[in-house]
Amino acid sequence: MNQYTNSIKAHEKGISCLEVQDGKIYTGSFDHTCKIWDLETGKCLAILEEHTETILHMKIIEKKLITSALDQTCKIWDLETHRCLYTFRGSGSIACFDAAKDILVVFFYKAGTTMMYCCQAWNMHSGECLYRFEKKGAITSIKVFDNAFIATCNTSNYKCEMRDLKTGELKENFPSEFAGINCLEIINDLVIFGGQSQWKSWNRKTGEILDSENSFAHFIGVVRVAQNKVFTASYWNNVIKIWDLKTGKYLRTFEITDLKQAAKGIHYLEITEGKFIISDTVSCWIGDFTKTQ
Repeated sequence: MNQYTNSIKAHEKGISCLEVQDGKIYTGSFDHTCKIWDLETGKCLAILEEHTETILHMKIIEKKLITSALDQTCKIWDLETHRCLYTFRGSGSIACFDAAKDILVVFFYKAGTTMMYCCQAWNMHSGECLYRFEKKGAITSIKVFDNAFIATCNTSNYKCEMRDLKTGELKENFPSEFAGINCLEIINDLVIFGGQSQWKSWNRKTGEILDSENSFAHFIGVVRVAQNKVFTASYWNNVIKIWDLKTGKYLRTFEITDLKQAAKGIHYLEITEGKFIISDTVSCWIGDFTKTQ
């Protein structure tokens, strides 16, 4: 596939996470830094350098960038001044986080245990700890929406669950068919869960569950929604698969041939303003979404 309009070798030690918003690409790295790039030109606009270990995750919210790293901290950065505003330190290595409505929710691996996680939430402005609880299961992702959040598990023994954002209280356990989930995406009333070989959608208002056609040899590591289609990718191969969002019907596959020259597998996929941005652990590529139709 030769639809690339630009490519960026963003960091000498490789890319560990990626976000895209408002014409900019944000990359985190094994070199402990975050960089901000112009989406059109590929020019580096800023470097954020206060973490002391590999950057794990990032999230953009209200003109602020939230990052987490192996140094067991989450940091909040002002995107206008590129200054670090707050640092939150937890009780172990960070598995995942999300934030909304001034609340930051983080899942930590509990030190010295297997399959045990600690969830802690803070007010992002005052620094107050709002709640803390422990949970069993391999937590893979978290998404905040409205006044709640969903945490997913990728083991069959533990279920995904929904909790109150302000209190952390359990609101709903998902059925056993939602076990073994690696990632999720929320678009309007639909929650899209990426599993071992297919994705499921759950309508938050009606409760309707839709199973996609089974057309994936490896577990889904990334799921995105754009133009009424679901795009999925895996860490274990270099293909992106496309499904119809409303019917779950499998539509097509396209292969990212350049990844054969680097670390095989797609770790990050973003779709914005008619473009797709993909990354393995080495470089990221920017392509024209319309040329894949």
